[in-house]
Amino acid sequence: MLIITLDTTRPDHLGVYGYDYPTSPEMDEFAKKSFVFDNAFTVISHTSSSHASIFTGLYPKTHGGLNNNWIMNESLVFISEILKEKGYLTAGFPACFVVDHNRNFDQGYDYFSKKYNDPDYGFRRDADYVFEDFQQWWENKSDDAFFAWVHFYDPHRDYNAPKEYSDMFPSRLVTTTDSSDAWDLAGYDGEIAYMDHYVGRILDLIEESGKMNETIVVIVGDHGEGLGNHNYLEHSEYIYREQMMVPLMISIPKFSERIQRIDDNVETIDLMPTLIDILGINTTNKMQGRSLVPVFRDERLPEKFIFGETRVTGKELYSPNRHTRLSISGFGWKYIFNNEISKKKNGTDELFNLDQDPYEEKNLIDSDDPEIIKKKAYLLSKLMIWDKDARPYSQGYDVNAETRKIIEDKKEKNQDYSAEKKEIDAIEKALRDLGYMS
Repeated sequence: MLIITLDTTRPDHLGVYGYDYPTSPEMDEFAKKSFVFDNAFTVISHTSSSHASIFTGLYPKTHGGLNNNWIMNESLVFISEILKEKGYLTAGFPACFVVDHNRNFDQGYDYFSKKYNDPDYGFRRDADYVFEDFQQWWENKSDDAFFAWVHFYDPHRDYNAPKEYSDMFPSRLVTTTDSSDAWDLAGYDGEIAYMDHYVGRILDLIEESGKMNETIVVIVGDHGEGLGNHNYLEHSEYIYREQMMVPLMISIPKFSERIQRIDDNVETIDLMPTLIDILGINTTNKMQGRSLVPVFRDERLPEKFIFGETRVTGKELYSPNRHTRLSISGFGWKYIFNNEISKKKNGTDELFNLDQDPYEEKNLIDSDDPEIIKKKAYLLSKLMIWDKDARPYSQGYDVNAETRKIIEDKKEKNQDYSAEKKEIDAIEKALRDLGYMS
């Protein structure tokens, strides 16, 4: 089994989802042999939390890692741990420090790339580096059944793809009214094309080994990107369609005769229960997603509500000072709840009729239509029930918590704490550079 996660990749910038520019020829070809999901959604717009949900089948509030500044609790059960226990050879190739071994994402792996002392690496790795690491492992591994996770981070800002990729696309600047920043979509598309090339090379390695016909392959995004929609360029603060909709393609050899496009609403927490189901593995581990296997047998999934959230980086898990947004979508409607801190920026909660307004541009929250008023109350009550029920059984913790304790102790004892302060400053600078802290 191979899971490839695409960071910050909007499906509407891939050819398979109708994009006009040639950003993704390799993935477009892969899609011809795969189940393609047209309405797949992440459950949170943060890299670390989203990946944890993919690998555990749990909502972020349940697995307890609510943003990129949190370490995952070791009590969580990742799919890598389940498969290793079943005899699979396991390997992980993260491309960014927010999903590395320091965040406990190495649970259940025989090999987990930790090339963080390389001065050419820094806090992220480009696609060529990730591919070379995977290739070296692939060519030297045993012939046992394997599970591998490969993470590509390239479409995340800043855009530094080799010039031949960014030059493939016309310059198109996107801006917002409250910032002087201007992002060039040629850079974003160039990063996707660069990443796509190495996705293709990884798939080629598996094909050339003769293993493709016995390998389940998943390509999934962790979250999208604003790119100017809703007057926002990035992803971590909002949970509109452009942040939450992700590409999802699954190639399953035993269902290869039934490949099709799926328009059911699905969540990324559905992946783990689906893959466990395909493999016929029984587990008592708690999962909140549902198996998608029925759709591989031409059955429709019962429609249900799907949920999303974002909580901007902070030190306390449930602080009234944390910038928080929650959403519920389904049955043609979407409600976004903004806490008091978020309301200072947005001014109100938001309600969208998705059948008439799929891009979430017309807020109906103040409508005096009696039916819309009832719909609003119903969705908000459902959302608050979910929010209460999804409280964590396995809380993550602030990556700098222990270091802060040491600093406070040293302050009280009038001891030098410059080394610890330097460590915290380095981590927080990296988070700011990647857009995860303001």
